[in-house]
Amino acid sequence: MTAVPRRITRTERGQARELGRSQVVAVVTVAAALAVFGIVFVLRTPAQNPGQKPGQNPGQSGGPRSVPTPAQIFCDIAPDNDVLAIEAAINGCSDGSSIRFPVGVQYVLNDTIFVKDRHNLVIDGGGSTFKLATDGQTKPSISRIAPGYNEKSKNGGNWMLLRGTNITLKNLKAIGSFPPALNGEIRDIKAENRPEYVTDDDGDGQIRYAEWMSNFGVYGTDGAYLQDLSGFAPWGDTITAATDLYVDNFNNEHGGDPKTGNFPRNVFAKRVTSEGPSRHCFALTSGFNLHIEDSYCKSAWYGGTDQELDNPNHPLEGVHFLRNTFDEFNLFGYLIPVAGARTRDISIKGNLFKTSPDVKCNQSIGTGGYPDVLETIKELTIENNTIVTYGTAISLDSIAGGKIRNNKITTLPEDGAGCGTEQGAAPPIKISPRSIGVVQENNGPDAPGAVGKS
Repeated sequence: MTAVPRRITRTERGQARELGRSQVVAVVTVAAALAVFGIVFVLRTPAQNPGQKPGQNPGQSGGPRSVPTPAQIFCDIAPDNDVLAIEAAINGCSDGSSIRFPVGVQYVLNDTIFVKDRHNLVIDGGGSTFKLATDGQTKPSISRIAPGYNEKSKNGGNWMLLRGTNITLKNLKAIGSFPPALNGEIRDIKAENRPEYVTDDDGDGQIRYAEWMSNFGVYGTDGAYLQDLSGFAPWGDTITAATDLYVDNFNNEHGGDPKTGNFPRNVFAKRVTSEGPSRHCFALTSGFNLHIEDSYCKSAWYGGTDQELDNPNHPLEGVHFLRNTFDEFNLFGYLIPVAGARTRDISIKGNLFKTSPDVKCNQSIGTGGYPDVLETIKELTIENNTIVTYGTAISLDSIAGGKIRNNKITTLPEDGAGCGTEQGAAPPIKISPRSIGVVQENNGPDAPGAVGKS
């Protein structure tokens, strides 16, 4: 495997009931106060959830974990074109609200929108666009989120979910600040286009914030539902999921382990389009029960998805990439380069890898590759994917128990790539001697592969 350089988040509308005079006065008073932030606040009475039993707490869910309980209150907001006004408008809506932005507005952001420590929210962007200032150096004013914290936090971007529970973010577009993608340049991993090589403005040698400007960040949230979103040109990843320790948990102020923080749990990204990220479309680096489903990754300047642990003690348990399309990526389509003690239950099913890597002899799906790491990835399933390749399509290392089956693998003419070795042509699937218990069944040009993709 080619060496890879290391790298430093409907309710049914209820029938309106008449409010008493005192209630009207109270609502008007609140609305006047919120008007300072450009908020229009609409309160509607709770609507009983479909299938909700009489007397059942609306926060209880008897359905699948991937379907959050609908919010009970509509909260319509119309914030000014300013991050602080947007955050104030969101914070003016109570937990349990369905927050609705105006339809089709474009906001220009000079900072990150934080949704911090909130619960049971649905944030509906209404098809609006949230565009970072395009100087390529925008970073979050993290001190307003965590007073005293290092201003040069490496994390930021368009939207960030920071802890909280059951947060839905849907129906909006986020545009990042990665100049080559914004300028329509051809993908190239040369130094001047990489975040690691951005000019150091203050001479301290630290430019970390530039490479982590995600379109959508999920840090320590339990229940993040990212639905019908579009991310373009982030100077980082379209979706990043990681510990909140990277943001404001250095002193263990919000629970979690003092050394590792709180990890994201139950993250469901569905119908997310990513195009032109400087790093990866999807970077789920730690957490529990993480899903990317029915989504589209196009023109990734580094890789389609990377799940590289930053710490061997971080968990990566229950990761599921299902029915996605990967179209144009530089080094790889899917990669777990290193295993930790809690790396297990990984499934890559029904995905379409429409193109081979730009580095033609690289694998589209890979694991491992660090000989000094002794941990293994446990319970890996790679099934019903369609992959085109010039060399090896799937290269696995450090696996303990896995199933590789029904993958449609088509080897393209080498076109001068020279992916073979002195021993002959590169095999479509390569499994290292350090992997055990891997079962292969029915992989090749005549296998079923992914269904219903184009």
